[in-house]
Amino acid sequence: MKTFWINLIVTCALHFTISSFGQEQPAFEKKYFQEADGKIYWNLKIPVYLSMASTPEMKEAVTLKEVRNEEMKKYALPFYFDGPGEHYIRHLDNDSPIPEHEVAFRVYVDGINPATTTQYSNAPKFVSKGITYYGQSLTIKLLSKDEMSGVKETYHSINGAGFNLYTSDQSFNEEKAVVYKYFSVDRTGNAEATREVGFTVDLTAPKTTHSVAKDFFDNILSPRSRITLTSTDNSSGVKSVAYSFDGNSNVNYYTPLPLYGLGDGDHKLVYNGKDNVNNMETIIEFPFYLDKTPPMVTSSFEGESYKTATKVFVASATKITLSATDNKAGVKSIQYILDGRQPVTYDQPFLLGANGNHFLMVRGIDNVQNEGSFKSNDDLNKLYVDNNPPDITHNYDGQKVLARDTNFVTSTTKVKLSAKDYESGVASINYNLDATTSQVYNNPFTADREGLHRVEYSASDNVKNSKTANFFFVIDNTGPEIFYHMSLQNIGTQRLQGKSVEIPVYAAGTSVYLAATDKLVGTKALYYSLNNLPEVIYGTTFKLLNKGSYTLKIRAVDLLGNETKSEVFEFVVQ
Repeated sequence: MKTFWINLIVTCALHFTISSFGQEQPAFEKKYFQEADGKIYWNLKIPVYLSMASTPEMKEAVTLKEVRNEEMKKYALPFYFDGPGEHYIRHLDNDSPIPEHEVAFRVYVDGINPATTTQYSNAPKFVSKGITYYGQSLTIKLLSKDEMSGVKETYHSINGAGFNLYTSDQSFNEEKAVVYKYFSVDRTGNAEATREVGFTVDLTAPKTTHSVAKDFFDNILSPRSRITLTSTDNSSGVKSVAYSFDGNSNVNYYTPLPLYGLGDGDHKLVYNGKDNVNNMETIIEFPFYLDKTPPMVTSSFEGESYKTATKVFVASATKITLSATDNKAGVKSIQYILDGRQPVTYDQPFLLGANGNHFLMVRGIDNVQNEGSFKSNDDLNKLYVDNNPPDITHNYDGQKVLARDTNFVTSTTKVKLSAKDYESGVASINYNLDATTSQVYNNPFTADREGLHRVEYSASDNVKNSKTANFFFVIDNTGPEIFYHMSLQNIGTQRLQGKSVEIPVYAAGTSVYLAATDKLVGTKALYYSLNNLPEVIYGTTFKLLNKGSYTLKIRAVDLLGNETKSEVFEFVVQ
């Protein structure tokens, strides 16, 4: 057997390791190497030269240059392997031309680039319109493999920075758009073409706001109010908005939120948005008060009023004052309907108008447009305007004579005042007698002094409509003045037994004339009594026919009953 040693020689620059490059992928040295177990890995692109020596140390080795024909030289010096894979340099021993005795030197030729893939971890992913978004905690692992000599190094670059040696998983904790480039090189200098992935790191949650529409005032809302949630996200976009009222379970928001199902009082809306890579917004709270109650309207009277079981009487000058209170939002306005007319917005106290019945309905509207229904109450549904004062009269209880348009009375005659009112009713009667201090009339009164008296009096109804009048009367307590006259002169005088005074003596047949005069009202009747007999009304002259002594008593009565009694007249008839 022939013994020889062949040395494979490559002519190339020395290999060196670079940890950082510019943005462009660098060129790597094409090389070969031998493992400790003797395996030779050869880059497909480098040339091959064969040398021979007689010793293992390859001392005084000679390069093989001679080929069978000249034409083969351009392929033999140097030659290249014809493809990647296992190659053999063979020699057949002529003494044993059996394949099993063939000498074959194996060389692993590497002409295939490594392949690198990416593995994404920990972060949510969302793709929209060709853009890939990742959320919090994104890491990328680069996985490289090589079919022959094995991967030596992997390099990566972020957003145009120089390529750096990849040593561990890459974290992306900054929000931005990323262009991530990477490639691997094997141990013989084969480098794969730069690979590139683009994505956007989205670390910011959406921003959600609320707005209120229809019938609200500050943070006081009405049953007609609607709450709209508006969420925006500048990157992956809003995925959902969740909300809840008063600690209830979260619900996804789709349309403006109605409030009619909530009760009157304090409430709290909480909400937050989530984007398509699960960035969650901090919970936002919106406390508000739901005011479902319209104002309460009350009424009062600015002026005179008087209430009975069936009516509320007011004076013509009395104004209706309306006021309202509201539980929360505050009163915006008050409206009223008077006697079925069109609604009017209340701005100041108002008059009801003409005398007679009126009907008033009122309602309040608060600052979130809660409108009460038009209602009346015990005062407003039976209003009556009383413009008319009482009718007043006076009269006398006792002796009275009307003469010459003057009432003549006695000191025992009672003066009676009266008033009638067919609406609110009489409240009081006041009077003064002869310009004295006014006093309340309760009972008939009298006057003592004879002569002319003046009474001023007035009556007021229960809404202070009043009427005043006056009248005069004369008190006459004096009876008529009595006169008597004989038709003949006395024929002498005579002293009767037991008498100290001379009395006249008249002839039989003398006639007696009686008379009486009254200064004010006139005489009503004249009476006389002879010799203590019962009184006889005097009608005409009477004669004294019988002889004897006489006593004559006369009494006169005027039209008021005032009477005058004469002294006893004594005389003798012969």
